[in-house]
Amino acid sequence: MFEQIQHKIRRFLSESEGATAVEYAILIGVICLFAISGVMGTGDAQKSLWHDTSSALQIMKGVDP
Repeated sequence: MFEQIQHKIRRFLSESEGATAVEYAILIGVICLFAISGVMGTGDAQKSLWHDTSSALQIMKGVDP
């Protein structure tokens, strides 16, 4: 059973379509990593920005934050 799966995986990876699929999977993975790190890197700045905006709006309405 395991040998059949292993044979199918090897055959898939040896074909050009398999190589293309693997390349696309790696590319998608790298893009996702960059997107996640970008969001995490700017998360604190965005949180601070929205908190400051909320505080300013509450002050304008006369509510003490």
